[in-house]
Amino acid sequence: MDIKIFRVEDFGAVGDGVTDDGKAIATAIRQAVNYDSDKKIVAFQKDKTYRAQSLPEWHDSNYLFFADGAKNLTICGENTKLLLKVPLRVLGFKNCENVLVSGFIIDYSPKPYIIGTVIDFSVETGIIDCQTNQELGFDGNHFDAPRPFFSFPNTSKARYHYFIDSYDKLKENVYRMNIRDTFRNRITSVKNGDEFILPYVGASHMGSAAFMITQSSEYHFENIRILSLPEFGFDIRYNLGKGYFNNIVFRPDEKSGIELVSWRDGFHVKDNLGVIHWTKCDIGPLGDDAFNLSCVQLDVQSVSEDKKTLHLLPAECGKTRRLSPGDEFCAYSLKTGKEIGFGTIVKVFESENDIWFEIKEPLPLIEEGNQVSFYKYGNAGYIIEDCLVEGTVRVRGQGTFINDRFDVFWVRVENESYVEGPIPKDVLFKNCTFTTPYDDPDANIFCVSTQRDGHLRDCEYKCKNIVMENCNFEKGKIQIDEGNEFIRR
Repeated sequence: MDIKIFRVEDFGAVGDGVTDDGKAIATAIRQAVNYDSDKKIVAFQKDKTYRAQSLPEWHDSNYLFFADGAKNLTICGENTKLLLKVPLRVLGFKNCENVLVSGFIIDYSPKPYIIGTVIDFSVETGIIDCQTNQELGFDGNHFDAPRPFFSFPNTSKARYHYFIDSYDKLKENVYRMNIRDTFRNRITSVKNGDEFILPYVGASHMGSAAFMITQSSEYHFENIRILSLPEFGFDIRYNLGKGYFNNIVFRPDEKSGIELVSWRDGFHVKDNLGVIHWTKCDIGPLGDDAFNLSCVQLDVQSVSEDKKTLHLLPAECGKTRRLSPGDEFCAYSLKTGKEIGFGTIVKVFESENDIWFEIKEPLPLIEEGNQVSFYKYGNAGYIIEDCLVEGTVRVRGQGTFINDRFDVFWVRVENESYVEGPIPKDVLFKNCTFTTPYDDPDANIFCVSTQRDGHLRDCEYKCKNIVMENCNFEKGKIQIDEGNEFIRR
């Protein structure tokens, strides 16, 4: 086997935690991607810290590790820290095959959040004033926030969003959060001395996913510890082959005292055609879902007179889909909550920009504005095994959780009311343990339901074959909306 090793030091990286090694690292990755060999290894030194603040001028993305079309590529360290600065992201893999990333600790500087201690507040005017130990990253005395822009109480007992319209600097290291009017009622639970996790301007709620993997197969990630991220963790979508995640840990630096790793999802997983397997991962605390397992629903644009030929567009991110005769789907109306029915494709019409197909049997009720979701795009067959999962979990696609521990505010098996499907079916939880950080032992933490517009749950369409086998609840309860099929054994 022809093996070529690319040591980042050979491209000018220093690894002292101070020098900007971004350009050297990106160049080493580019050289390895373009090299023709049976196996290419980009090697980092053990126990070193590599600072990355900038990328080469020729670089056409914000990813430190960027690979388009790479094959047989390994990027490895051993207890090696990558210290990045926004807007840099960690990794972007596209059209890759047989790739491995292993042995890294991921952190950002400046951190995407700081601690503020409440010194004053008002429900009526919607303000929360905080004392901080550092500035918040903006010039002048006022900052109008983009959307979304939010803070959290610094506690493991709850994860309530406080959406911020703007910051005011009152004096040195004293800042005012102006809370969006629709969330001011949450200020009733605030008291002086409470700690809040405040977004740092220019480093929070931006940068999208730190790890983007798309249109790839045989991708492996292992032994990665994540201390902080500006927004999402892993965005895994449109992949064609298998993926593996082993010993991925989302845990903040214990010395920081901050109960947060990232502002959004840990694993945002959509529209993958290959089976994905997670083992021995430790996920939490996060500002959004530990797992969001779903597909992007398709919105019906037009229907033929015989109700057999459909024209659709995805509700989010992208245009075409790899559809084939025999693919099964569910059709429903988010507007009314009506179940339109289930169908099977018999013919796909080629198109570069949208989706056209013919179905086996007509759907008499289908019309423009309805929703369609394909089960094969719900990451069918995923396995999440021997993992510790905190926070919240959203499950739409068909798969299995086995030997997992959930310490959660909730697990929701449901569709989404505006973007994400399908209507869940064939989900198995086996040998899992459930508990919750809530003090209330009767809190509903495992929920099976369906949604329509406005998060209303009076839907005709229901979840099917949601199974819980040999599972234990230490604290918290199960809530199943009427008509949804839930089997416990």
